[in-house]
Amino acid sequence: MFNPLSVYFCRDENDRVGAVIYEVSNTFGERKSYVIEAGESHAGVLAQSCGKELYVSPYTHAAGTYGFHMVPPGDSALIGVALREAGRPVLKTHFSGKRIALSDRAIAGIVLRHPLMTLKVTTAIHVEAARLWMKGVPLVTRHTSPAYSTTIVKFEDQGSHHA
Repeated sequence: MFNPLSVYFCRDENDRVGAVIYEVSNTFGERKSYVIEAGESHAGVLAQSCGKELYVSPYTHAAGTYGFHMVPPGDSALIGVALREAGRPVLKTHFSGKRIALSDRAIAGIVLRHPLMTLKVTTAIHVEAARLWMKGVPLVTRHTSPAYSTTIVKFEDQGSHHA
């Protein structure tokens, strides 16, 4: 199953978010996990950043900076992602979801309601890539990344990656 971004919240003994894991996957079967220390939230919003280290698109370079903004999840979650290259914005997106109890029945319901989600996501990515290609957006040479790798970012290291 393909999922371009999975987000995991690591909570401490006081139920505060202590770190967030952003698992980024590309359509080439490569995956990169960024484990980022949470730091303090401001007005209820957690802002994090890290250097981009995985080739995810033929239209963006492997290097860049991710910025993540979210309200730590409760009954719902909202997560924003921004990508910058050489200090310039390249991509800005967000996704949201509602909490449901994890059970066999809930998983079966999701699979039945969205049976072709992986195909839909992969197709949408390739259709968007074709649109960019038809518009004449130049391609970036692909480099091969490890099949799976992890980077750990401490809160104090995020200052050099503001997005």
